[in-house]
Amino acid sequence: MGVALRVNWDRREGRPGDSVRVEVAADGPDAVSSIRLLVPEEGLEEFLSRSGEAWALASSVPWDAPPGSYRVVVRAYDRDFKVCGEQETEFTVMP
Repeated sequence: MGVALRVNWDRREGRPGDSVRVEVAADGPDAVSSIRLLVPEEGLEEFLSRSGEAWALASSVPWDAPPGSYRVVVRAYDRDFKVCGEQETEFTVMP
């Protein structure tokens, strides 16, 4: 995995229903075809939209999300849909 990812959240915690935005920049963006955000323990997966040299996702905290800290994995894929970069981060759901 040769592509470094920089993940930038507009917030690192939120309550159910709160909006949240994440932006991802990649070193060597031409090598990246798509970026996906995963919350493995909850089975959530979302593809980010590309805007120029970065990717972004605007969403909201699910209404049924239990309070706690969640591991979030951001993965970059090349044109052959092989993982070419990965970054782990956390998001906390408040009660």
